[in-house]
Amino acid sequence: MEEVRGVLPIVSLLTAAGLAAQTLEVHSEFLRVNPRGDILTVDATPKPREILSPAIVRNGFASFHIVVRSPRPASYFLFAGTNPPNILRTAIYKEQFVKRGEDWIPDALQLLRPPNFEAIPDTGSGIPGQTACVYLVDVWVPPEAPAGRVRLEVQVKIGEWIIYPMEVRILAARAPSIVRNAKALPEIEQRVDEAVTVPLLNLKACRCKSSSQAALSDLTRGDTLESGSSPCFFVQTRATLSGSPSFRRSGLPVAPFTSGLRPLCRAHSP
Repeated sequence: MEEVRGVLPIVSLLTAAGLAAQTLEVHSEFLRVNPRGDILTVDATPKPREILSPAIVRNGFASFHIVVRSPRPASYFLFAGTNPPNILRTAIYKEQFVKRGEDWIPDALQLLRPPNFEAIPDTGSGIPGQTACVYLVDVWVPPEAPAGRVRLEVQVKIGEWIIYPMEVRILAARAPSIVRNAKALPEIEQRVDEAVTVPLLNLKACRCKSSSQAALSDLTRGDTLESGSSPCFFVQTRATLSGSPSFRRSGLPVAPFTSGLRPLCRAHSP
C-alpha cells in the first residue's frame, strides 16, 4: 500500500510536468513565428511587447499571431471568445508554412471553421521537427459598437484548458467606410500614371493668329511661334483628380518651375 502511495505522487508530477510544457502565446502581427515556435530572425526584437490590452477603433481591424507549442505529439481544441459576446467579430486562420532557404516562413492563410480541432505536428505539412502550430486571429470592431472594454480570450484545450486573456479597448474614433467613400469619388477617367506623365510629357506650344483663332498644335517642347509682335503660348495640363484637360494662355515665358513641376519648355522670341 505504501508503494502505491509513493507511485501516485510521482505519476501526478509527471502528468503536471507534461501539461506545463504545452504553452499558448500571442504575438503582434509583425512578429512571425516558425514551426518551432521561435520568432523569425528578420522579425526578432530584443524585448517583444506582451499583448494585454490592445486598442482598436470602431470599424477597424487588429490581427495577432497565436502560437500553440507542444514538445510531443498532441491533439487540441482552439477557440476565441469574447465577453460580452456579439460585440467583436473574430476569425481564426491557420498559417501555412513554406520553406525559404533553411527556415520555414508562414505564408498562406487557411480559414478555420469551428469546431477547431488541431494537432501537433501537422501531418499534412511535412515539416520535420515541428513542435508548434501558428494561427492568425483577426478581430473586427463593428462601426456601431459602443466604446468601452471587451474581454477577448484565446483558449486551447490540451488535456486541460490554457487561456490567454486580453482586454480590448474599443475607442470612440470610427474608421471611415471604404465602400461609402468609393461611391462618392468620381469615375476613373485616366490610367493611374497619367496624372504624372501627362503634365510632364504633354506640354505643347502653339502659335495663335489672334485670341479667337487659338489652336493647339503638335510642336516639340521648346518650339514657339509668334502672335503679332509678341510671343504667346498654350500649356496643356491635366487636372490630377478629375482627369479633364485645362489650358492656360499667357504672353510671358514659362516660369522655371510651374506648380511644382520641372521645366519642360520655355516660350521666347525666334
